[in-house]
Amino acid sequence: MRPEHRLPIKVSAALLMGVATQLVPSEARATCCEYQNVPVYVHAEFVGAAAGDMVGNRITRTSMLAPVIGAIEVEYPSVEQYTHVFHLDDSSGRWISESTGDSNQVTQGWTCSHPLDPYDMVTMRPGVLVQAPSDGLRDGVNAAGQENELQATQYTPWGIVIAGDDPSLDVMGAPGDTSYTDVVAGAGSAACSATALYDGYESPGGYHLYAFSHYLGAGVNGMCSDYMTSFCGVPRNATLTYSSTYAYNAASAMYSAIYNECNAGLSWLDNFLCAGACDSTANQVVNAFLENTAWGANNTFESGVPAITGVMTPGNLMTRGGTRVPPPITSSAGGWTTEPGRVCHPGQCY
Repeated sequence: MRPEHRLPIKVSAALLMGVATQLVPSEARATCCEYQNVPVYVHAEFVGAAAGDMVGNRITRTSMLAPVIGAIEVEYPSVEQYTHVFHLDDSSGRWISESTGDSNQVTQGWTCSHPLDPYDMVTMRPGVLVQAPSDGLRDGVNAAGQENELQATQYTPWGIVIAGDDPSLDVMGAPGDTSYTDVVAGAGSAACSATALYDGYESPGGYHLYAFSHYLGAGVNGMCSDYMTSFCGVPRNATLTYSSTYAYNAASAMYSAIYNECNAGLSWLDNFLCAGACDSTANQVVNAFLENTAWGANNTFESGVPAITGVMTPGNLMTRGGTRVPPPITSSAGGWTTEPGRVCHPGQCY
């Protein structure tokens, strides 16, 4: 019997939220995390920030959540304006804590029937990042005058991940640019209490796409806004109800975005060998969002989506819990420096 074809499913990193090529074991791995000096590329920072401030990124149309936010934004236009929130850790404006999913750590091309690794989709890496650099991706010029891409990074047991999720400091990072991010000053505690990192399938330190449609309870990491309310001292606002019509529209919009991105990246040969792979890919993402499983690669949302209640979206947290102000942003020539950071590796600490 011919083995199942493994195709190179291509879904952009930006669309899937920012893909290590290894399967995640079902059991947790021991992890040692230590604070020590690490090399960091510093390009920009929030000026005048204070520990405990909460930053919200306005809707990033290339984010996996953008179709969802775009759909529910119609129901609550004054609220749903953000795709991500994170905690400022100190007054330098360079260090943050957050919970985020990185598509570069979702194994793609798993099999024809399951193009995305179901384990990776349900509990996304890296999840919680503590004292991560705030400035996201960075384009720079090396000593020879050649343009190269530099990035703020965070060390995890599964490799170095992009940290910060703040393209405003990159794409829109001119001095004083305030068009992309907002700050709620003093929204949280000076430091976040949770330091648990992703350590395996269903890890409490992982990022859960399902948390955007179902509240997972107090003290659970969930998604970015759940992390802020559970571990960073940000009060949880009264939640809103998103009608079944808008919940369906959100699922449908997410399906279409993933399907189109996937289909654009496949060759005719891949389509021939793995017919329907992009349909399965999109269904896996939507099923993880609505049902907390990516094992089913069939379309289930077409039969209807119930109303979404009890969840705390980034927009709700940003717009209904304090006074938003544009953050002063400065950009510098950029360069590598050594500053305190969090380094993690597999195994026990000795």
